[in-house]
Amino acid sequence: MKSVDLHIREAPLKGRNYAADEPMHPLQIRAYRRMTPAEKLDRMAALYESTQQFFAAGVRMRHPDWSEEQIKREVRDSILYGVS
Repeated sequence: MKSVDLHIREAPLKGRNYAADEPMHPLQIRAYRRMTPAEKLDRMAALYESTQQFFAAGVRMRHPDWSEEQIKREVRDSILYGVS
């Protein structure tokens, strides 16, 4: 737990901390190296699908009166163009 506490205390000094800034664990590296290109592509597709679902849930919360088509358009624009 100390490492979490230290991380929280140092965060304001470092600025924003993104998961991509953290080094990968050696077990993660080995797992990705064992994956075939098709498996990696499947993981990416699943991540993209999850991202769309996550965005859609947020749009539904902000705009409960919108149609499913409006929600899909907003999700697409948010992901493709960073527009929200």
